[in-house]
Amino acid sequence: MDAFLTSDGLLALVTLTFLEIILGVDNVIFISILSGKLPASEQLRARRTGLLAAMGADQPVNPNVTHEDHVAPGHNGAPHVRVRLYTPAVKDPTRARPV
Repeated sequence: MDAFLTSDGLLALVTLTFLEIILGVDNVIFISILSGKLPASEQLRARRTGLLAAMGADQPVNPNVTHEDHVAPGHNGAPHVRVRLYTPAVKDPTRARPV
C-alpha cells in the first residue's frame, strides 16, 4: 500500500486518471458524431445505447485472455481496492495458469 503513496505511484495514478477522462470524452464525441447522422427520432436511442455499450466494455474481447477480480482490504479504515488481473487463457489443461 505504501507504493501508492510514493511520487511514482501518485504520478501513475494522475496519468491513468487523465487518460481515462480523455478516453471517456473521446467516446462521447464519437458517439455524438455518429448518432447525429441518424434521423432525429433515432438519435436519443443511439446515444443511450452507445454510452451503455461504452461503459460496459471493460471486459476483455480477446478469447485468449481471462480476468479475475480480487478485493484488497484497506488498511486502518481505508476503502477496499478492487483489482482485476488479466492472464492468458490456458488451452492445455495440464499447464498451470500463471499467478
